[in-house]
Amino acid sequence: MYILGEIIMKRTGLILTLLASVLANSGTAAEDRNQVEAAKGHPNICRAGEVDVYLLGGQSNMEGCGAVADVTNKVPEVIPNAFFVHKQTLEPLTLEKTNTRHEKSFGPEIGFALEMASKERPVYIIKYAASGMPLHHGWSGRRWRGTEEIQPGVNFYPGLHSKDPNRGLHYKAMLTEFKDNIAFLKANGHTPVVRGFIWMQGEQDAKQQESAKVYATSLKNLRNRLSEDLGLGNEPLPMAFGQVVPNEPAPSRFIAIEAMHAQMAAADQDSGKPEAISNCKRVSTAGFGMKDDRVHFDAQGQLALGQAFAMAMKELNTKDASVSAQPPRKKKRVAAPAYDSSVPKPTLAEVRYGSHQRQVLDFWKAPSASADKPSPLVFYIHGGSWQTSSKEIINGCVDVNALLKAGVSVAAINYRYVSQAEAAGVVPPVKAPLHDAARALQFVRSKAGDWRIDKTRIGAAGASAGGCSALWLAYHDDMADPGSDDPIARESTRLFCAGVRVPQTSLDPQQMKEWLTKITYGGHAFGVKNKDFLDSRERLLPWIEAYSPYAHVSNDDPPVSMYYNKYLEKDLNAHSPQFGFNLQKRCKKVGLFCEVLYDRAPGYTQNEATFYLIKTLTAGHDGAE
Repeated sequence: MYILGEIIMKRTGLILTLLASVLANSGTAAEDRNQVEAAKGHPNICRAGEVDVYLLGGQSNMEGCGAVADVTNKVPEVIPNAFFVHKQTLEPLTLEKTNTRHEKSFGPEIGFALEMASKERPVYIIKYAASGMPLHHGWSGRRWRGTEEIQPGVNFYPGLHSKDPNRGLHYKAMLTEFKDNIAFLKANGHTPVVRGFIWMQGEQDAKQQESAKVYATSLKNLRNRLSEDLGLGNEPLPMAFGQVVPNEPAPSRFIAIEAMHAQMAAADQDSGKPEAISNCKRVSTAGFGMKDDRVHFDAQGQLALGQAFAMAMKELNTKDASVSAQPPRKKKRVAAPAYDSSVPKPTLAEVRYGSHQRQVLDFWKAPSASADKPSPLVFYIHGGSWQTSSKEIINGCVDVNALLKAGVSVAAINYRYVSQAEAAGVVPPVKAPLHDAARALQFVRSKAGDWRIDKTRIGAAGASAGGCSALWLAYHDDMADPGSDDPIARESTRLFCAGVRVPQTSLDPQQMKEWLTKITYGGHAFGVKNKDFLDSRERLLPWIEAYSPYAHVSNDDPPVSMYYNKYLEKDLNAHSPQFGFNLQKRCKKVGLFCEVLYDRAPGYTQNEATFYLIKTLTAGHDGAE
């Protein structure tokens, strides 16, 4: 399980949360020394058996320009549960001692191991990198020789088959390094399982249009050839690759950087482009620390880069290939979720906004919506503790017919459950459903023209955990990435308003205990049992604050209305109005509109969320964007 979660937050948060990961995973200085002593003269460091191997390759940013002297975080001397395999030797990954480039600098392997390794799943890293070396066959070293004739060259070109005489010098050297060290692990009692390939390269290819414009094809060929040459089977090898020269203006020698960025974005498995590569994730590096040359990542940038690679790799490795095959059990046929008969048929059903089976949404277009008069939209997120249920329970929160009649379109989403997040290694588990909601909102906004939506008037609705998700979107800073090559990622995540039922407004166990003395809720969101949640608070606090709506309230946030249907004085569970009242106090302090209605309060009705959303979204609305 990885210990960091907030990649969509501000980039500086990556480094701050990385520190929490280090402190959670690292032992004492004595334990660090013990790992080193255990390694001396003994190649079989970790217990024999199946081990997770990650292959790292690329040019100078994979070699690494992160100076050890510039590391400001408390990085342990010995990286816990991480081993470096090089030239048929095996040693604990040790800052300033392991020769990953030379002793005074490092690449992304340090941040990767800090994020990826655990006592249950140690990582074994094999790395090959060569500064300034290209992938395209038209290059030989730093000399462009053209695309007319393919010849052997000083490059990473993998050829078209295993006996291709034109394979590049560095591809062959990298392949040899990988093969020899995998064989070394086998000879020493291990069963190495290659979990993924991490690639940080492309700067040299960005110096010619011809090589930059076909980079996605070159990348796919590299991954497929490497997988075949290593005999890794027919399943696509998980691959994560990093964006090069992310900041503008790029140095003038990178004449094809725009084409390179476009190709890298297209190669991501979720791009929707013809160039998309299955089981492949692009890591955005915008905002990572850079050296003055605006090309190479500094120490903090390398730590963030490694961490981001680990998060991408965990997302790709959703299946544990090490689990022994068992005879398949016959599954009982379960009826697919269905909408109540009162809910009209969606205009569009099961529209995919991501690659996971639960990253789908339904859309109802308001009859009055047109190109000249786009409609507001209600964005519905279902409840179920992020553990169960589906979008089909929408009628328990809002009245779809009433919204459509009022000229308001509707979208209802599914998202990954926390159990699925845990299985995929997402940490904290709640990151998956909340970030899915953000991505789905951006996806809907990207469809504004086609679906006749006024993207400036989107209000969120949801109940229980879905209400919490809606409030998190309402109060969170905009997660749009204006500089992204992905047009969906450039869309805003801000809301016009929110109308929610029985939401949790905080996931802080200490804060919840102050509000509701008998409550036991929320541990599942962070991968711990409820009984251990309060005791784990200090360790989990960065994530708790990152995913609690209450912690994000500021004076520029949208209006919110909350509805509860239990007695105020008797209800001490996760649906208590106390959640609403305490958020309301917080909002009043910064001048935000935030109303709370509850059962037995004057004027309370079950349809208040629907009425509020219609009133707020349509007030003064003429359809102009």
